[in-house]
Amino acid sequence: MENWDAPGCCMAVVEQIYQNWTVIAREVRRLTPENHLLQKELGLAKTSTNETELSQIQMKLAKAQETLQSREATHQVEAEHLKAEVGDKESVLQAQINLLKAEVAAVWTKLQVTNR
Repeated sequence: MENWDAPGCCMAVVEQIYQNWTVIAREVRRLTPENHLLQKELGLAKTSTNETELSQIQMKLAKAQETLQSREATHQVEAEHLKAEVGDKESVLQAQINLLKAEVAAVWTKLQVTNR
């Protein structure tokens, strides 16, 4: 978000956070069946005498879980960063609103003095 003064910029950040969490949910939905399948394969392989196959399946499962955790962590960091940006911008906007209120009050007071 380069232009914080643009109308709707905070909404755009909120929408970006929503999109990031949508991506996370999609990745979880995509990886969860694969994870369950790998766990099922692992269960079947445990009954097998082929230790090499078991080891390969365990490595696949570990890698899938690591990938999922890494993606979740990345999206969490991005979401926290965007939330911080929204908070910072909200503070700036509130300060600008307060300044405008003070300016309006000063003009109003000046008008009242002038009209007396």
